[in-house]
Amino acid sequence: MTIGQTSENIPILILLALAYLPALFLLIGLGALLRSLLRIQGAYFGIGFVLLLLFGPPIAASLYLDTVGQVAPAQVTKRVETIRYREEGDWRHNFTLSIQYVTTTQQDATANFSPDEATFDHLHEGETILVRTVNVGRWISLVRFANQSTLTWLPWWWIGAGLALVGLGVGFWLLTKVPFGWVAIIVILLALATYPLLAKLNEGQRSQDPSLTPLRATATIQAVERVTEFDPLPSNRSGDSDWETRIDAPQPYDIVTLRFTPQGYEQTVLGVDAVDANSVVVQPDTQVEIAYGSRDPRTVHLLQGTRTHYWKNPLGWVQQQIYGLVLIVLLLLGFGWLTKRAGQWWKTRVEQRA
Repeated sequence: MTIGQTSENIPILILLALAYLPALFLLIGLGALLRSLLRIQGAYFGIGFVLLLLFGPPIAASLYLDTVGQVAPAQVTKRVETIRYREEGDWRHNFTLSIQYVTTTQQDATANFSPDEATFDHLHEGETILVRTVNVGRWISLVRFANQSTLTWLPWWWIGAGLALVGLGVGFWLLTKVPFGWVAIIVILLALATYPLLAKLNEGQRSQDPSLTPLRATATIQAVERVTEFDPLPSNRSGDSDWETRIDAPQPYDIVTLRFTPQGYEQTVLGVDAVDANSVVVQPDTQVEIAYGSRDPRTVHLLQGTRTHYWKNPLGWVQQQIYGLVLIVLLLLGFGWLTKRAGQWWKTRVEQRA
């Protein structure tokens, strides 16, 4: 679900976006005042009130669109596929569709969607599709694909992850109340910290399996991104107290973006591969031979080049973190020993004076 833009409502949408945060803080303040007046104890009311403010309006708007919205034709005016590089040293595909339609108040409007890969590949520029739209007042036009609803629109993966995190927190709290519960918590945290490393190693190992990329094609290199450092656990927080997780890559590598037309496709797609730096010459606007699979054509494999970075870099990161932990432990042990020796020395001086 998204909000359509017309020639009249763009200034209104800008004003609403600017007023969102002040209005949110004002409502949170009113909630705190209501809690005080009603003498509500406990933190659950505050958490529930904030969640209601954040997620209540969009869910209510989506349900309103399901109930009252009208199906109307729309034209796909633009398709854009881009690659977003991440601090973790990998990448993500971003898909954007722009459409043009007529609102229920008979105004020409445009809207942008971020569809999944299958929907993006299925649609073409100039194609007519069906959308569901409804106007909220005069200025706001809600719109989404007609074959979608609130159930398909909700981010169930993130909802499940949030519930799992809450369950994990409750489980940790219960473990603190049993003997040796902290040992179990440490083991679980170590397992959770190790999982991303094992997942990356498995992903890299699968990238070396030629049976997964049996098809061949000629592709044009669009861009080359050299990765010389990465951060598996990036943090947006500021301050010197954060644990430093960014390191220089033991094995630099190039993220190569290529454009080609897979077998059975009418439109080109962007495929991506990551090869060790300087293991193969990769320059934009040159053509190369690639291997790919029919199930996931955007995961491609340059026929030349090495890929030792997929195991050298994760292991190098783990090694650096272990060195850091060992250094901290040694410093704590040294500080404890010095504190103990200083205490004994002071006790001896006091006894001698007595």
